[in-house]
This record gives sequence, C-alpha cells and structure tokens, in this order.
Amino acid sequence: MVIGYTVPRSPRGLASIDPSPPWHYSSDVVGVEYWADPRAVADVLPEGLAPDPSANGRATIMFLDWQFTSENEEYLDAARYQYRDAFVLVDALW
Repeated sequence: MVIGYTVPRSPRGLASIDPSPPWHYSSDVVGVEYWADPRAVADVLPEGLAPDPSANGRATIMFLDWQFTSENEEYLDAARYQYRDAFVLVDALW
C-alpha cells in the first residue's frame, strides 16, 4: 500500500513532494501596483475572462521569498522548504 499526501506516493510515505498539512508560511514580499495598457492586460487573460473596464489596466506584480514548515522536522533541511515566486495580478471579470 502506498501512502503520502502528494505524489509520488511510496510504501513509507517519504517520497511525497510536500508534507501533510497544516502548513505554516513566512515570507518577505515586495509588491508594485501599476497601470498597464488595458489591451496588454486582455492579452494575458485566459479564455473566459475579460479585463475589468473599471480597472483601466490596473495590475500588481508581487515578488515573494517564501519559507514554510508543517508539523514535521523541515527545519533539519531548511533549503528544501524555501522558494521564490513572482506573479502578476490583474483585475478581470468572469
């Protein structure tokens, strides 16, 4: 029988890429709000979403330096539980 919270699952449950919840996060965050060309905002949206006309191209880009832990011993291998993200948020309507 294979066990684990996420894949890959293994007989002892040690191969999972993520430990079981609960997860606790800490992060340094830098966010920049800006106004882009509304046509450029429309170009990045997936099918089914439309730019919010009242936002007039408003967007936010965020850079995050994450550290997380669950209820286990991640502090013993801290580098494995650190990562960086960057993402762009735009106002859209569904």
